[in-house]
Amino acid sequence: MTFESACAGELCGEDRDCEENLRFGFPVFLPEGAPDPRCDDLVVILNGLNETAYIKLFPWALNLARLTGRPTAIFPTAFHLNRRPRSWLPAAQALYRERAALPGNHKASPYNAALSQGLSARPGRFFRGGLQTCGDLKALARSVREGSHPQLSAVLSREARMHFLGYSAGGYVALVLLLADEEGLFRGSRCALFASCADRDGVDPGSILILDSEASARVMDYYGGGGYAGDEDAEVRDWLVNRPEGVWFRKILGGRLAGAGLGGRVMAAVGAKDKVIAADSVVRTLRGVPVEVMDLGIHEYPFNIAGPLEEAYASSAARALLREIGESAGIGASYRGPFEAFIRKVANFL
Repeated sequence: MTFESACAGELCGEDRDCEENLRFGFPVFLPEGAPDPRCDDLVVILNGLNETAYIKLFPWALNLARLTGRPTAIFPTAFHLNRRPRSWLPAAQALYRERAALPGNHKASPYNAALSQGLSARPGRFFRGGLQTCGDLKALARSVREGSHPQLSAVLSREARMHFLGYSAGGYVALVLLLADEEGLFRGSRCALFASCADRDGVDPGSILILDSEASARVMDYYGGGGYAGDEDAEVRDWLVNRPEGVWFRKILGGRLAGAGLGGRVMAAVGAKDKVIAADSVVRTLRGVPVEVMDLGIHEYPFNIAGPLEEAYASSAARALLREIGESAGIGASYRGPFEAFIRKVANFL
């Protein structure tokens, strides 16, 4: 399916003209047999932070489409998957050397260098990208209602509801959409959160596959209220206080969701040993929401790699990691049972 974002105004000026982030395609898995009449529901999977390839998410989407009988889309968040600038890849090695040279900067790697550089310079980019993604998904929901998306309209009725499987950072986007829904676009929507929506004390994005330690500290300090003197993004500061999306995002990070009315609309699952999103923090933050704590692999590859992930990047270990990632494009043999249980729970809930 194709999409063109009209929400670049949410980004900082230098990020607004990235062609890949504005015009892109996204995959939709259809259940067996042509929908007739058109389906009344669409499942949308939202990716995690620094996600670069769809392939890990393909089994999730394929099995959700099969079990729910509903079209299932993987919608890329801003500057992720095929919305990432092509220039990031050739710049990765040089940026890695620059990031690794920063005193005390652990977990720097070619995999996380581009995102780390961008978020370290402007931590407000994280929220801006989330706002653009929220705006894109609202526009997608409107196009379904209006029957104006030429491809989705062929498989969805105008009454179709969008339901979400929000993974990691994508879960925060999905939950904010449900909570800050002033237009009522998602009034009938449900949301499954996976390894997501811990409060601030339970989040550590420092990983050779996500952010280096310097960028992680900048981002967490910024959204923890301490601020970052080098960032002059007064617009984001205002949005975090005065826009509904910002208010709810801060409430999630602050663990202040009591009375949010999530009962029956949200479920969650998290790995018991997740080092990025702590299981006890998810349970604490989502009080009143059923949370399944599961025995899974590492946060970045929960159904594929047992870990532990290397704390510091080394080229030899990286080659082995790449091989393991490549060989685990499907579901790892030891995680097939947990994966099937997880997908069935999500499918039955949505």
